[in-house]
Amino acid sequence: MKEQITLSLQALFESMRDRHLTNATILMEKGVGVAEHPDILGTIEEELGRAAEYQDKLEMLSRVKDNIPRI
Repeated sequence: MKEQITLSLQALFESMRDRHLTNATILMEKGVGVAEHPDILGTIEEELGRAAEYQDKLEMLSRVKDNIPRI
């Protein structure tokens, strides 16, 4: 059961990280935004922050899985 939970969380965190990285990449390459997000740089920063949040969750999941305390 622990392994299935870990694999499910890992897949979720990876897909969410990649989603936000893709959004940032599209904004950087195309230079276009959505009407609700006229501040392209701010939007890219938000997307990178969200990607970093999920990367942090992946790293923490790995530590918890391996029983390594957070430093």
